[in-house]
Amino acid sequence: MKFLTILLLLCSFCNAQEFKNYTKVTAYRLINEDGHGPCSVVDYINREGQVGYYVQAAQSYNDTLAYNLLQLKKDAREWQTKDYECLTDSVVANPVSNMLIVEVNRFRDTIFITKDNCSLFFPAETAEYIDSHEAIPKAFTNDISTFFERDFEEEINNIQYDSVPFNSVTIAKKPVYGLTREEFDQNIIRFQLVRTDSVYSPDGKHSRVLQEYWLNNMKFLVNHRKKIDQIMIYDTDYDFPDEYNLFIDGIKLGDSEEVLFERFPNSTAIRNWGAPLHDLNNYYYYEVDLSEDSGKITFTIKNKAIIRIQIDFMYLTPAKK
Repeated sequence: MKFLTILLLLCSFCNAQEFKNYTKVTAYRLINEDGHGPCSVVDYINREGQVGYYVQAAQSYNDTLAYNLLQLKKDAREWQTKDYECLTDSVVANPVSNMLIVEVNRFRDTIFITKDNCSLFFPAETAEYIDSHEAIPKAFTNDISTFFERDFEEEINNIQYDSVPFNSVTIAKKPVYGLTREEFDQNIIRFQLVRTDSVYSPDGKHSRVLQEYWLNNMKFLVNHRKKIDQIMIYDTDYDFPDEYNLFIDGIKLGDSEEVLFERFPNSTAIRNWGAPLHDLNNYYYYEVDLSEDSGKITFTIKNKAIIRIQIDFMYLTPAKK
């Protein structure tokens, strides 16, 4: 009897889990427009495919938001309507800037909203329903309201990247900037592998020899003066016999994304840059400058951790020592 009671309790728990609502709202917003079209954020989403200069996106798992939006679309049918016009003298005057995809369990619906959240757009009718009661912003939760109110265009155009000292890029506590391949061998450690390949121009008529130098999971490229000008560090499950870590002002591969938030508030102010629009939270990057115009660093994030680092050195002046 005890066993039967426990079994019934487990079945009840499983059924409760099965019928628990799953809700998700994905909001897309057109930030920068091409002068003569297209008219809809959907065209930009299909063209760009990622979060960036043209399209920004956000997600919410708030039940209230999901049901508010579904009710909003239903209520909009009672609003005043007019034929939708996008172009004025061949210039986009009223783009469908915002799109929200609402998911509740297996149900899915899409809501299109015109610029500045003025009206709902119904593509099948090529008509917009005018929001004269400010019902659209009232349907949003605080986080989605902030997303739509934020001046992304100004932030993108005026971004000032954080920087780290150029000599803070180190291996075995020794700076890498400005070293030639031979100096790296002598001052730090000998490269384990040299890979040579021929790179051809698009017309196939010209080629150049490209050499890669490898140290564990780090790939090094050199310029025509034989100075190291690019380093790529890759995440790998392989355990190397000898461990060599590259540090950037104390930051290394595998560190949490939170480290970048704390150290580089300007560079991380716009989150998820470069993320695919079908998977906003799992593959994106942040950029940080090297001081004195010495280059830049790109941190790639997956599962909230740094999974790849690319360092591009610039030598506008004689190499610093």
